[in-house]
Amino acid sequence: MKQLSLIKHKPVEPMPINLGKAAKDLRTRLRLSLREAEAELGISYVHLCKIENGKVDPSPGMIERFHDAWGIDLYMFAVVYHSEDRETPKPLQAPVKALMQGWKQHIEMLLDKRIKDETDSCLTSAG
Repeated sequence: MKQLSLIKHKPVEPMPINLGKAAKDLRTRLRLSLREAEAELGISYVHLCKIENGKVDPSPGMIERFHDAWGIDLYMFAVVYHSEDRETPKPLQAPVKALMQGWKQHIEMLLDKRIKDETDSCLTSAG
């Protein structure tokens, strides 16, 4: 009877995603101060600072607040813009790349729309 050899596999490490860095980047791209963002998210300034500085991880409910406030999924934003060190298995590289490009286009469209709406609002209120 032939014995099966056991193949040792490299342990799968979690994908490096920094939600705090992503939260700060998103806020900056939206051209919001910490105070403006805290008001729109309905959280304290201190808590938002702790998230952005990586002192605490945002809860699923907090991630939902980002989506409710700005229409952007913070986790997907982080995957698209802040997962440079991610190692994707070769057979999945093309589909993952296409998915990330689709998310990036969607996020850019949402960011552009928000900035345009704010600019239009400023022009309307100034006139």
